[in-house]
This record gives sequence, C-alpha cells and structure tokens, in this order.
Amino acid sequence: MKTDRGALPIELRHWLEQATHGLSDEARQRVGREIEDHFRSALEAASAEGLDPSLARRRALDALGDPAAAARDFRRTNLTRFQSRLLEGHCGRPRWPVLALHLGLVALGVWLTAALSGPEGPSLVAKVSVVSMAVAAAVIHLVAPWLFDRGRKGLAVLSSGLAQWLLFASLCVGVPRGLDVPPQPLAAWFYAAVLLVLLVLYLPAVSKARHLGPEQAGP
Repeated sequence: MKTDRGALPIELRHWLEQATHGLSDEARQRVGREIEDHFRSALEAASAEGLDPSLARRRALDALGDPAAAARDFRRTNLTRFQSRLLEGHCGRPRWPVLALHLGLVALGVWLTAALSGPEGPSLVAKVSVVSMAVAAAVIHLVAPWLFDRGRKGLAVLSSGLAQWLLFASLCVGVPRGLDVPPQPLAAWFYAAVLLVLLVLYLPAVSKARHLGPEQAGP
C-alpha cells in the first residue's frame, strides 16, 4: 500500500522528499508510511494540548528531526536505488547480456584448458577450475534468481557475489595455474580489481538485503 503523499501537509512532503532521496522505491514507501505514522501521532499529541494547528504541525515536524541527518541514517539501513537495481540485475531474472558474458567466460576457460594442455591432458587443477566456472555460472543464473524470487534477497546477493568471485578467480588464477602458465601481473591486477569491485558493491547490499522479508521480495 503506497502512502498518499497528496493528503500530507506540504511541510511533511518536503521533509520526506529530502529524507528519502536516493532510496529504492520500496524503501521510500515503507519509510514514508513509518514517518507519516510518527508525524500523525505527534500531531495528535500536540493538538490535544490545545496548540494552534500550525504550531501543532510545526512541533510534529520538529519531532522528526533534521531531514538530512535522517537521510544518512535511512541510507545506512535501507537499500538505495542503485543497490536495488544491482539486486534486480544480478540476482533477479537472468539478463541475456550478462548470461552471454558468463557463458563466454566458461567457454574461454574450456578452450584455454583444451588448447594449452600437454600430451597428458589437462591437470586436475585445470579441470576443477573449469568445473568451478560452470558451477558459478549456474549459481548466478539459476540459484540466485530462485532465492531472490522467494524473498531470500540477502542469501541471493551473497551467493551471486561469491559465485562471481569464484568465476573470475577460476579463470584468472585457477586455469593458468593448472596449465603451468607463467604468472601474469596484469591478470593478477585485473583479478584484484574485480574482487575489490565485488566487495564494494555487494557487501553493503548483503547487509541490508538480509533484513528484507518475503513480503518485500518484489522489484
């Protein structure tokens, strides 16, 4: 149920616009309902004291605190618009461009293993690395969306993030090591950069999404 912003006092609408700026649509609606309840309770208490309606609204609004400070608090505990899109893009329904990328990486790992193996065939490390890449791709595009659709957003984000880390780790480290390819500094830096990006993007989303229940599983 969405909050009817049109029925709210203009002062409260402005406060909410500033305090919920940047939050996901679901978070904006939920926070808006909670703040509206607090505001109306404070307004009723002030009116019961016999205050003029304008003064009662002012007191109720002051009770909410500084909207800028509230916005910082809300962003620490609620999904932002960017994080919500990250969840939907990487843990929701499979996206064909991303699926094509991951399948291409798996195919690259298979090709490297087949092309660079010696006469005795690929080593166990190379085989395990290629299998790990295939498993990681399956987790990203099958398991994570299944969890996401059932409201297990935190677990979906965690499994997708770990699977993407495993996919790149197997390709950048496991496959070359299994094929006795000399270490490539550029590949190591690329892997480190990918890991850093995954940590920065996924850890905050995991922390916030694990608190969401099944009723908040929609996009």
